[in-house]
Amino acid sequence: MSSDFINAMPVITNNDGSGMIFHSYDKVYPYTTEVISGYLPNCTGADVLTVAGSGDHYLNAILMGAKNIDVFDINKLAILYLKLKRAAVLALTKDEYYDFLTKDAKKYFNEVSKYLDSDSISFWNDYIKYFINGTGIQGTPMFYPRSHGSDYLVMNNYMQKGQYDVLRDKLHSSTLGDLFHTDIEKLYISKHYDKIFLSNIISYKPLTLEFADTIDRLIENNLNDNGELYYGYFYHSHPEHIDFYLDSFPSSQIIECDSTMYKDGKDTVLVYKKRSH
Repeated sequence: MSSDFINAMPVITNNDGSGMIFHSYDKVYPYTTEVISGYLPNCTGADVLTVAGSGDHYLNAILMGAKNIDVFDINKLAILYLKLKRAAVLALTKDEYYDFLTKDAKKYFNEVSKYLDSDSISFWNDYIKYFINGTGIQGTPMFYPRSHGSDYLVMNNYMQKGQYDVLRDKLHSSTLGDLFHTDIEKLYISKHYDKIFLSNIISYKPLTLEFADTIDRLIENNLNDNGELYYGYFYHSHPEHIDFYLDSFPSSQIIECDSTMYKDGKDTVLVYKKRSH
């Protein structure tokens, strides 16, 4: 039996008691809860670092032209899920992809597994054996309930009309980069990137100088000149929650994302743009 599957069992069986703090093995969001389509930039030729999360930052960055993408996440299950979604896009049509995730995972897994590494195949074989019975991958205890119904179709560029096939073509000519299973505060790497996407990690960290130091370290050590660090996604536009970071990183810009499809108001993204010295 897969060691990852054994380690994940407390989460899968809902006995982890993790609350809102992510751990080495934790539940996974099936799709993004962010309006990624509202802020993800053109990534043509870019070297990218992104959180694994739901896998959607990676898929959208590929669609937007990223050349190389490395991935990190404190949650090993998020990394395994990203690899599964990537393999599913490579193997399946858009309708089949939707069915695999939401309706009938067993029907399509043999095709999907052709694009998975051996460790992933071992984990997902165990998972399907124990937890899939006439449902898709997402309809199982490893996943948080999807938050906003079918709005993920609008939130993701790759799910919009005609874009899924473009994503498939680009994935076929790309490789998955380095995968770092670690908390962002322990992410010490020597590589440099044109774009870094941190999703909403900032929401799970205290509003302190310590986490600001983590952002500053990424800027100084890992972000290329003229690179962009998307370091804060907020599900609101309340200035009192973001002023601390604007003061800490004065070269930041604010992007407002239209989230009115499922709530009042707009979401906010903070972007630091590193200038050449």
